[in-house]
Amino acid sequence: MLGNLGLVYAALGRPADALFSCQAMLKVALAIGDARILGQCLGHLGLAQARLLDFSTARASLAEGQAILQQINDPLSLGLLQCQRAESEWLSGDVVAAEQARTSAVNLGAASGAGPSSELGLALARLESLLSGSSV
Repeated sequence: MLGNLGLVYAALGRPADALFSCQAMLKVALAIGDARILGQCLGHLGLAQARLLDFSTARASLAEGQAILQQINDPLSLGLLQCQRAESEWLSGDVVAAEQARTSAVNLGAASGAGPSSELGLALARLESLLSGSSV
């Protein structure tokens, strides 16, 4: 519930509220010991931090989430995190890092068989729109 609330706040353009919800969900994920939720939550947290222009903290959150998702071998969640990393880097002005993260997300999607209507496919479409300057 808290994680979904963070996503809703993010979609509404309320990054401070999204950050608060992500921080609360992070505590829950740590308490229950669910690595997948923890890794996903760190991705959401990193993007919320980037949207608040706290890029160094965002990069740290995204790196920690990536390490966890790689350790548990969750390519779909890792692909979503790479989309979040790409947007974060784009916001920071690092176009090269944004493109590297986008390429990683595309490769993870292809390797896992994620189609265009999957969560990862939709995230990639939104990312392509963002990076190209168009709207979905």
